[in-house]
Amino acid sequence: MDREKKDFEEKDSEEKGSGVSRRQFLRNAAFIAGGATVATAGLSGCTTDTPSQGSGSDGVNSVPVGSTDIQVGVRPPVNGGAGPLPIQTGKIGPNATPIPPVGVPANWDAEYDIIVVGSGYGGLTATAYAAENGYSVALLEKSDLTGGCARHSAGNMIQPGGTKAQIERGYSWPGDKYDPFAAATRYQQYNHYSVDYDLLLETITRGVEWAEWIQVQPGVDWVCLGAAFVQREIAEGTRNNVLGNQPTVEALEKNSRDNGADVRLQTECKALVKDGDRIIGAQISDQDNAELFLKANLGVIFTAGGFGYNLDLLEQYTPTAYMYSVQGGPFPTHTGDCFRMGIGAGADTSGYNSFSNWEGGLDDYWGKGDGAYWHYFWNGARQVTMNPWLRINKSGARLPFHIVEFGQNVQPGYDMKTFSMGDLTNAASWMSTIGHRTYAILDSNFKKSLDVFEERTMGLDQSRVPLKPNGLTKDNPYCTTDWEGDFQQAVDRGAIQKADTIEELAVLMGLEPDVVVGAVDRWNELCATGEDTELPIPYFPEWLIPLENPPYYGIPNGGSICKTTCGLRVNPKMQVLQPNGEPVQGLYAGYYTAGGISGENSFGGQAFGPTIYGGVAISGVGGWMAIQGLLESEL
Repeated sequence: MDREKKDFEEKDSEEKGSGVSRRQFLRNAAFIAGGATVATAGLSGCTTDTPSQGSGSDGVNSVPVGSTDIQVGVRPPVNGGAGPLPIQTGKIGPNATPIPPVGVPANWDAEYDIIVVGSGYGGLTATAYAAENGYSVALLEKSDLTGGCARHSAGNMIQPGGTKAQIERGYSWPGDKYDPFAAATRYQQYNHYSVDYDLLLETITRGVEWAEWIQVQPGVDWVCLGAAFVQREIAEGTRNNVLGNQPTVEALEKNSRDNGADVRLQTECKALVKDGDRIIGAQISDQDNAELFLKANLGVIFTAGGFGYNLDLLEQYTPTAYMYSVQGGPFPTHTGDCFRMGIGAGADTSGYNSFSNWEGGLDDYWGKGDGAYWHYFWNGARQVTMNPWLRINKSGARLPFHIVEFGQNVQPGYDMKTFSMGDLTNAASWMSTIGHRTYAILDSNFKKSLDVFEERTMGLDQSRVPLKPNGLTKDNPYCTTDWEGDFQQAVDRGAIQKADTIEELAVLMGLEPDVVVGAVDRWNELCATGEDTELPIPYFPEWLIPLENPPYYGIPNGGSICKTTCGLRVNPKMQVLQPNGEPVQGLYAGYYTAGGISGENSFGGQAFGPTIYGGVAISGVGGWMAIQGLLESEL
């Protein structure tokens, strides 16, 4: 090990010269009456994990500090179905309070060079790299599976280009050849020049390193499609995007273990351990609920994702997400405990009010439905919602619909170089409308309409196509291929309204009947012309399908949190920074526990996610930067 550390130091010098078990998880999440399921997948309870509402409520539903055992009560006060209560400035909800570090224990239960908290792409990257280079490393994961959201992601976005495979394909962004300076400048434009330029440039250049490293890891088999890399089976059409990165996650975990990493599942980090001005370890609770202390001689790396399932943190640090979103996540494990520990250790924050939403979240929590603040994103009801129906706001005005496709399927005004994606672009547009809610209206022929829509949405926007039993979906406890059953369950629990008349449907959705009837009449008249003259980016003619056959369906929906990009402030070495700009000694963070990569007051998103390296790829890049920064700084 000492020889390998020495090799790293010499190489670095030369360069400078040049959780809980699945069963327990399901048991802990209370089952709400009425057939609530995980993404309506038939697994009782997971969708009923309900966090506290925030300081604007009486805190009926609370998330205990540092716990995955979510307490679920009745739905909190919801302002008569009108959405979240007004934000209470100057107040901090109980689940947003800092978690301070603890002192040095009398005895350590284990000792490592490095402790990594959170096993998503970032954590697996940092762990696998450290282990293969001879460092002793512990990876802490509070779930009983590694991977986090990365396991459930579709692919990997390397937007700037620069990898060997992308150069061979002739892909780059924003120009004709890889240019990190041009990419940084263009990305700054999309984020109002509020991103730390040095951090951004380091992310772009280090990201290419990460992409090259991960592709040569044993068991990783990616195919370059240009901006995106996907698993070979996806590129060859033998599996779909559901659990698209699961093989990569499992390969990184195996490689970590094979190289001696101590991967501790069902293990929660409860607090950091601090000695003077330095973080030197972690207090944990293991799978047997034993309290242990682990020492980290070089440092601790936080790679636990964001806080999209913690309404108190949302209200405090991303108030727009708190107001706009109807579903949290992207997973219930995103409770922000590491963020709170960082604040407790004296960290500053970066990326205030920055996040991204997916479109199509069913309003189960604030509105009608089962009261759940999370449903799995590969969900038949949500996928149906994400299609070009008549979509109106509370005043009856139509809202735009964007997809991003290739060739003949490109809507006027779009191509991949515009750095925008339908799913996230729609969410930004729709959530900004009056009431922060949209209402999709369908009739009894909606299944035939879906077949028409599918002809245009099978490319990049596959998430709009309901999953079917075609053998392409890998086993997943959170979703089914019975999209019609998913849709019916949403109707049964009240998240989707059904009525025999438009007037009755309007009342069920909480809208004025005259407003909805007028919107439907105008839509049917437009459909009769065969040309969409209302929207600046028009519907394709085949999408103009009149609403004429009862029963009718109304789907109130809003944003479903994709990522929170507010987090701990870091420098280009991913050292967590204090408000005075000095590092918190011994503490590092990868994106999304680290913030700032999307700048300040940024919502919506770009291609494949809210960041320049896509939704989960940026997590891997952040983990790569953190382990490199730790080794460069601490050795």
